[in-house]
Amino acid sequence: MIRPIAVALAFVMMAALPLAAQETRPFTHDTGTTEIPVAPKRIVTLHDVGLTIPLLELGVTPIASSGRMRADGSIYLRSGMSLVGVDFDNSDITYVDEEDFEAISATTPDLIITSSSDEAMLRQYNLIAPTITLDRFNRTGTDQFRVLADAVGATEKFNALESRLEWQIASLKQAVPNAGDITVSILHGGEDGGILSNFMPTYGSLGHVLAKVGFKMTPLAEELGVQATVSAERVPELDADFIIITYRNDQGDTPETARADMEAALPGWCDFLSACRNDQVLFLPRDEAFTVSYNAMDLAIATVHAGIAGRHFTPLAASE
Repeated sequence: MIRPIAVALAFVMMAALPLAAQETRPFTHDTGTTEIPVAPKRIVTLHDVGLTIPLLELGVTPIASSGRMRADGSIYLRSGMSLVGVDFDNSDITYVDEEDFEAISATTPDLIITSSSDEAMLRQYNLIAPTITLDRFNRTGTDQFRVLADAVGATEKFNALESRLEWQIASLKQAVPNAGDITVSILHGGEDGGILSNFMPTYGSLGHVLAKVGFKMTPLAEELGVQATVSAERVPELDADFIIITYRNDQGDTPETARADMEAALPGWCDFLSACRNDQVLFLPRDEAFTVSYNAMDLAIATVHAGIAGRHFTPLAASE
């Protein structure tokens, strides 16, 4: 539950002190234009895979971040250890819940970056420090990195990372020159018992690599345009030359868990999808597939090299 604005007012004078002596500039983000520090030093990020991990890859360590809770109650940065080797217990990053305004205020941030566009929460955050909204689903590919780098003064690092990625993508295009003729679906069994179809251009590192190389989506995935649960009778419309199914490795899931989730959502799913019948399904840990991360894109590129490039496979059209 969101606490009253009065809670944050108790901290606003203390939180505003670091900003008072700083030079500011207008910055346009997902929910408007905000005056932010030209060189922010005390940044709080309120989404781990969409904000904290990319910020760390840009060479900037936030003073605090939101995170996830395991079944045993312990807190962790999702993808932190697998992609950047950083978690709350081996760094100076303080864990804060995105609705714990006292805790956020106590870190005395000069910039808060959130993925939420909730107006009530944004009012609370802005009482503590200038707040910008960067929702990864509002932009494709590494554009999230570009905007984030601009906000924190790390554009030079972004350009270096992007230059390397462009070289890697060019190399992968050479290995899969017919990518434009190959369809790929990114699926997983949903918590609500349905099957989720993911929109390639905004599906983190994996989606960006697939889209940049030129792989096609199915007409249904393209029509949906967002991550969406698909009814059982429409799942065959997601059949593709290759299907990539992701699973929650951070929660102990495995490829077998992913298979079981698909079976629970659509019994006999493998019979309905030619990619499965022809052994053209790849299973990937979701942390590495879904996170906005250049390190994760390295893994996605390696996956396409190993799982698709140069492979003799049965095209979907030949299976129908």
